[in-house]
Order: sequence, then C-alpha cells, then structure tokens
Amino acid sequence: MNDLESEVKKIQLLLKTISSDLDLITQINFSEKIDGIVKNINLLKSKRQLLLSKYEKDELLKFDKELYLPAKQIQKKFDNIVEEYNTQIVEISRKLLQIGNKKKLANYIR
Repeated sequence: MNDLESEVKKIQLLLKTISSDLDLITQINFSEKIDGIVKNINLLKSKRQLLLSKYEKDELLKFDKELYLPAKQIQKKFDNIVEEYNTQIVEISRKLLQIGNKKKLANYIR
C-alpha cells in the first residue's frame, strides 16, 4: 500500500468516526460530542490540504468515489440535526409566545 492509499484509509476512518459521532448526538451530550466532531473535521481538512499539495489531481480523483458518499452522508446528518434543532426552537418560541399572551390576558382581566 502506497502513501496515498494509506492517507485515504485514514481519511475514510475519520469519516466513519465523524459519522458515528453524529449518530450519537443528543441534546444532553451535544456540547461534548460537537467539540470532538469539529476537531475531527479540522483534522480531515488539514489532511485534504496536505494531499492536494502533495499529489496530482488525477491521482486523487481515483479515490473520489470512496470518499464522496461518506462525506455526503455526513453533510446530510448535519442538515438533519440543524433541522431538528430549528424545529425545536420554533416550538419553544411558540410556547413562549403563548405564555406571554396568557400573562397579558390575565393582567387585562384584573
């Protein structure tokens, strides 16, 4: 196995780690998990830059199929998490607005 293949295997492992960490995110452990995910993403970016500077684009494109799908799945997982939290924010905002309206109504009735 040459150096490029070895680096691609490391990148694949990082992608799997990021993906599994995203699967484990909950509201309770979000802060601690997201820190690890961000660190791994930054490591992934630095490995990518290193490979781009070290190898020709044609050599790197050979591995595109192996890396594209996991990267897209991670992007989709991030999108799903953001959508879930946005939905929760909208619901909480709606409930806060209802509470505010009830307070105003109670004060008006007095």
